[in-house]
Amino acid sequence: MKARFACLLLILAGLTPNCHPVPREFACGGRTMGTTWSLRSLNHPPEQTQIQTQLDSLEAIFSTWQPGSEISRFNRHPPAQPFPVSPEFAAVFLTAREIHARSGGVFDPTVGPLTAAFGFGPLSLADPAAQPCLHEIEFDPAQRTFRRGASLPTLDLSALVEGFALERIALCLQESGHRNFLLEIGGELLARGPGPNGRGWPVGIQAPGAADKRSVTAILLRDEALSTSGTYRQMGVKDGVSTTHVIDPRTRRPVHHDTLSVSVIAPNAMEADAWATALLVLGAEGGRKLAEQQNLEALFLKAVAPTAPQEANASAGAP
Repeated sequence: MKARFACLLLILAGLTPNCHPVPREFACGGRTMGTTWSLRSLNHPPEQTQIQTQLDSLEAIFSTWQPGSEISRFNRHPPAQPFPVSPEFAAVFLTAREIHARSGGVFDPTVGPLTAAFGFGPLSLADPAAQPCLHEIEFDPAQRTFRRGASLPTLDLSALVEGFALERIALCLQESGHRNFLLEIGGELLARGPGPNGRGWPVGIQAPGAADKRSVTAILLRDEALSTSGTYRQMGVKDGVSTTHVIDPRTRRPVHHDTLSVSVIAPNAMEADAWATALLVLGAEGGRKLAEQQNLEALFLKAVAPTAPQEANASAGAP
């Protein structure tokens, strides 16, 4: 893993001007899912309105903040009664269930009530007594319906939705002729093509909590995704104690370790999104072991000292 990042840095440092014509770059962006999105595309103007329409439709499926969204209606559905879901809902749920199993349960999309109870989600979901219980959600693939168990599990798929949206928008862009672009939603990135210099799209990994948004390292992305999860991104105070939005389903409480962020590079943006969350729950020590087991490329940033979380050093997971 260290070799991967070191190699990418060396390549980036070695970029030199060439004699080829500079490709024309087009850019657009907007707001979605409580954050922003942006697109940089070479030699092909993007269709901003179409992209925004697709993002709005996904938000109408997955937003836990919209009472009328598909996921909100599922979370209010009576137990044991079949609930028909969209293909998009089913696809994201199945990936969540797979990552849940492969992570040993540290990635759990049923911790939403606990997240909300600590002040980081819709009040309608807040339930400090909730027990993560993904196994109580039954899926019938033939009918494409879900059933909630007696414990009334509540789904929050936010840890995968931005990645899913990146993949969905990228597919549409490619179908309309885009071959070389960098797509971003809320800091999650998906690159297609060789980038402006033919070697990949240069991107940075932000120093946790840095007001100037400086990067601690830079890499080149080509036909792959980069996702970063950080404990510093949403902070609050609960009962006089500083806390984060990242919940450990094993303890049912916010994580408490010195790992500030985890970045994952993967071919698929949705999986990168989910794995960044799972590894952050474990922290650098446990996360490195899981990254090695799952053959993930991951970069862990840890606080130098508890009193100075804005300063970080890097520790890489394997391979």
